[in-house]
Amino acid sequence: MAFFIGQPLFGSYGSAAALIMWILALPLLFFKDVRAGLAGRKAIWMFPLAYLLLVGPFFITATEPHDLIYAFNFIVFLLAVPAFAVAQFFKGEKWSLMIAFLSLAGAVLCLLIAGVGVLGFEFKRAGGIMSNPNMLAQVTTTFGFVALSGFYLFDSRWRFLFLGGPIIAGVVIMLAGSRGVLVSAMPLAVFALIFLALRRGGRRWVYAGVAVAAILVGSLLVVDRDALTPIKRAMSLPQVVTNVIEGKPIRDWSTSMRIELYKGAVRAFWESPIIGHGWQNAVRVAARDIPGQSNRYRLSNAKLAARWPNMHNDPLGFAAASGVFGIASYILLLAAPFALIGRRDAFFVHRLYIVLCLVTSTFIHGLIDAPFGHDMGVNTYTLLTVIVMAVFRKDSQDKGAENQDRTASAAQTA
Repeated sequence: MAFFIGQPLFGSYGSAAALIMWILALPLLFFKDVRAGLAGRKAIWMFPLAYLLLVGPFFITATEPHDLIYAFNFIVFLLAVPAFAVAQFFKGEKWSLMIAFLSLAGAVLCLLIAGVGVLGFEFKRAGGIMSNPNMLAQVTTTFGFVALSGFYLFDSRWRFLFLGGPIIAGVVIMLAGSRGVLVSAMPLAVFALIFLALRRGGRRWVYAGVAVAAILVGSLLVVDRDALTPIKRAMSLPQVVTNVIEGKPIRDWSTSMRIELYKGAVRAFWESPIIGHGWQNAVRVAARDIPGQSNRYRLSNAKLAARWPNMHNDPLGFAAASGVFGIASYILLLAAPFALIGRRDAFFVHRLYIVLCLVTSTFIHGLIDAPFGHDMGVNTYTLLTVIVMAVFRKDSQDKGAENQDRTASAAQTA
């Protein structure tokens, strides 16, 4: 609950509460039954290995004890092991459905926060408490598309609520004005349509989904964008992309700053390709040659960017911070969820769908921003991955489980 509900409501505070919960669960690893759940699950150790590869160079590049505090930013990679071991005690259809419900509840909370912020308090962009617009949009997108997994988990009229997950994600992305998350959500919509189509009669839901998407896009074309600043910002994406591709002057300050910082990150990597510069120095080194002045903040762009907490690009941030070890760590983090999917069973397609959504959205968004550079992003990715990979599995005590292989029959009837 701290994870699914706390993050939308309290941002980083909720994320910290989830971490504390799993830290308190560490003593459970002393129990033989809990450790037994890790047998044969070698892939789960990819997360701690990624932690060591990323954080190890921090101890070499640190110039003062305070620099080592950044190692705690990624402590969730170590907590993935106890989280996976404990979550396996809750596997089966009932608990999988609970995860889907909690994901939907989290998405709804994000929608309420975004709506109240933009429409009620007239914020320029929906951000939430101890959060920011991009991370609110990222978390909502994750919860919204994961919630869709509950659609085929039980037979009830209420299952149609899960179809609202991706729609909620789209609305919050617009209210947050997050162009990066908008790009990362596009392939997720395709995954969602394929997931719905993989069962007899599922194609009608695909047609319905396409129709709803067309209505939403049509609404954006006719709405007064100037009345809602975040929507205007999100819809400026095509023009920004066109200018970048054609090499035209980029008037959008945020985009131009990112591009200059990315150039600096590449240079910073080649200056120290083996161990990097440490998380505490990477952004400062990358930002030192950024030209221009910020009239709004009355600072040079170089000094302003040097204050940013991350590189606004995950692969470049990892590379500049920890060199080739950081690159290896990043690759492991993207590969770990796929390695955890396991063999085909009644929940195989559910696990595959969720992993595709998590990895794809995090990777694409990470090319434009830094989900792994925020506690909410890194915790959501890691904890949701291990929880889903542990819970969305066949429970031997489920009655009639042999006759309810939803996903295997889905693939045959597609």
